[in-house]
Amino acid sequence: MMPTKEFKRADRVAEVFQVELALLLQRDVADPRLKNIHISVVKVTNDLGLAKIYFTLLDPREDNIRLALKGLKSAVGFFRSHLAKVINARKVPCLVFYYDDHADRATRMMQLIEKTRRDDKVFYTEEIATIHDSDSV
Repeated sequence: MMPTKEFKRADRVAEVFQVELALLLQRDVADPRLKNIHISVVKVTNDLGLAKIYFTLLDPREDNIRLALKGLKSAVGFFRSHLAKVINARKVPCLVFYYDDHADRATRMMQLIEKTRRDDKVFYTEEIATIHDSDSV
């Protein structure tokens, strides 16, 4: 018999928070600073005292990130009261929002790899041309 993975309560709460916050942002929040936000990861501590919420943006410019963080911070009370009803709890974890830059870093890494490949191709093409030129002398 395969062992079943036992999920901690914190994991279940994190999953519910991710879904509920995504729905709230999509349908119930009118703040323009909170448009085009995607909740990427939610991590809840085992004591359920803290929820770290990571988000991404469609347009991840520095000023948009800053505005989104301000908007999320101003909506924390609204989010917590909604989440308290959903998980039927008197105490809801403290919500802390972080911009998730993993996608940005991955894109930058891919750009650097592609640039290196192009540079290598130019270098080797020039090397081969130099070798052919020296062979013909």
